[in-house]
Amino acid sequence: MAYQNVGTPKFYIDHGLWLSSVGLLENAYYNDLSLLQLNPANQQNYGGGVGVGIPRIAPINYAAVFGHKAATEGGQLILLGYGSVNNVIDLHENNVINFDGNAQAYDGFSICTFADNDSSATVQCGYSDESAHVVSAISIGSTYTMPHSPDLSLTLSYEYGGIKTIETKGGASLSNSFYNGSPPWGDYGAWELVSTEEAAQAGRSKQIGASGRRIWDLSFSYLDDGDALGLNHHIMQSEWTDAGGFNSDDYDDNDINDSGHYSYTILDDPSFYSQVIHKVLGSRLRFIFQPNSNDPTNMAIAKFDMKKFSFKQVANNVYNVKLKIREVW
Repeated sequence: MAYQNVGTPKFYIDHGLWLSSVGLLENAYYNDLSLLQLNPANQQNYGGGVGVGIPRIAPINYAAVFGHKAATEGGQLILLGYGSVNNVIDLHENNVINFDGNAQAYDGFSICTFADNDSSATVQCGYSDESAHVVSAISIGSTYTMPHSPDLSLTLSYEYGGIKTIETKGGASLSNSFYNGSPPWGDYGAWELVSTEEAAQAGRSKQIGASGRRIWDLSFSYLDDGDALGLNHHIMQSEWTDAGGFNSDDYDDNDINDSGHYSYTILDDPSFYSQVIHKVLGSRLRFIFQPNSNDPTNMAIAKFDMKKFSFKQVANNVYNVKLKIREVW
């Protein structure tokens, strides 16, 4: 069941935003840098086609388009990989929500996942035609699903910090609202899906959509050291060994290759630190947060609201960690 319940959380980490922040976008393609900022409130009209291409510096397995009108405009969203010699690689997307390879059923947003293909030099997502289209943001990157659900003692809060209240000398209470919730994504409210039949009436969702800012306080207990911290926090892998090679008995399956070296680097190690904390630069960058990996109807654009990440060892090679995730716009 959904009911806004937290299950096993899933993180969507935007590589365009990450690479832009560290100055590695020289091989990227985009109409406008604002498309890479994961800010769906900034909807713009692009003539002559619109799309984004992100270099595959690390594994990539999702794409999302926000603030579009693919249904009413009659456009088609496509996903392609391009090899080093510009050969096209079909990535065979799996629909998460409203991402159909033929046509989108709704305006609003679309998300798909796919298997990473290391033959792709770049991954591109956008419209298949050269017509004018409205889009707010295009996100391409990697996903990470927590090994298990958080502890039961979690908290979901709805913050209304945009409301300021004063009391006059006469005792009257006066309130001023700077914001009620997430700003609209163009003509529609945030995270709304709108059919062509509903489009004419859906504009009011901007005013009466979900209010408040969601904040999750989560604790994860008994995370394996490989799941929590990972094996290799370096870019290279073959240089790290000892005279006789690492003993695979001391590591998880597949962490050490046949040559006695690390199988992973910090770019592809399947750990929470490598895939999430490292790529969002701690609390600096935003990401897409899905509180329940089995429920795509309840998502948020969020940041970590914490200055440090503390992994507390509670048993041999087992850690606990607390996370505070705050919805942003």
